[in-house]
Amino acid sequence: MEKYNFYGWETADIKDCRGLTPRDCYNILSEIWSADTCAPRMRAEWSPANKTLGQCSVTAFLMQDIFGGEVRGVPLGDGGFHCFNAVGECVFDLTSAQFGEALDYSDCPVQLREVHFQKEEKRLRYELLKARFFARLPADGYCFVTLREMPDLKETAAKWFHSKWSAPEEAYLECMEQYLTRATEYGWYLCLYSGRVVGGLGVIENDFHDRKDLSPNVCAVYTEPEHRRKGVAGRLLNMAVEDMRSKGISPLYLLTDHTGFYERYGWEFFCMAQGDGEPYKSRMYIHR
Repeated sequence: MEKYNFYGWETADIKDCRGLTPRDCYNILSEIWSADTCAPRMRAEWSPANKTLGQCSVTAFLMQDIFGGEVRGVPLGDGGFHCFNAVGECVFDLTSAQFGEALDYSDCPVQLREVHFQKEEKRLRYELLKARFFARLPADGYCFVTLREMPDLKETAAKWFHSKWSAPEEAYLECMEQYLTRATEYGWYLCLYSGRVVGGLGVIENDFHDRKDLSPNVCAVYTEPEHRRKGVAGRLLNMAVEDMRSKGISPLYLLTDHTGFYERYGWEFFCMAQGDGEPYKSRMYIHR
């Protein structure tokens, strides 16, 4: 296995819904860390040879967007904290190389983005690093993200989903806000093309049907017509399944009138269910 220059690289095997590991993220970040994403007080000392200098908090919160878990902080002598990530038993610090000696990662306090991003310059550096990171991901023009990774899309996404389905825009906003504030882990997944939403789906408790016992449900699956037959919906479905499974949420259910489509992505017909206000029953699928 290739060696990496960050703490915890040997066991950094967790994957996000796209299959990214912290090692993959380190490879991308190594190309985009720069003086303008470095903390201002350290910027004069930053260099490509010491590229992780001053990058800890913006990097750790970006990794939290992708992998979940907690951002923790190693207490420093100046009263500040050096941020790193803890996702279950997986602990990693992508910016550890800036220190000449090993740090003590035990019993470190949790760090909150609400506190760190009270500094506007830090929030802006985080947004810059995030934008550069996701710009490196798409290989075919498509960029697949969770709403937590790009929360500024909340209003745009709610309007887009409302334009495709009958649910009120306010209902989408409410579900998205619960996800963004971590009141629920039921997520929202988007496909972007040239910065525009062209596909998406969500996970909610019940997709307006009589089988309340079959939960949670994938809902609002849609791809713009000109982007169909390019694997967009399949990748979104796989993102949702893997993301939910990584959080211990399985199986998932999905109500549809389609036949022969969802089977391609591991879904199985489960039963018939009555949609609210619908004259006929629809097909309920399960992904185990």
